[in-house]
Amino acid sequence: MHLKEAMVTTPIDDELRAIDAYWRAANYLTVGQIYLLANPLLREPLRREHIKPASSDTGAPRPV
Repeated sequence: MHLKEAMVTTPIDDELRAIDAYWRAANYLTVGQIYLLANPLLREPLRREHIKPASSDTGAPRPV
């Protein structure tokens, strides 16, 4: 196998990379909406006041 042949990507590879990038971005935004009051894109260093207070009505474990 030549080096050029090893570096060729197929449309399926490109689609999988795009789906993976979309999935990671969607999860990142979801976590930001759930846990952050401000600075969801982390354009400044994360501070305690950016984080929402824990809700005690769900019974779900609190993230560390």
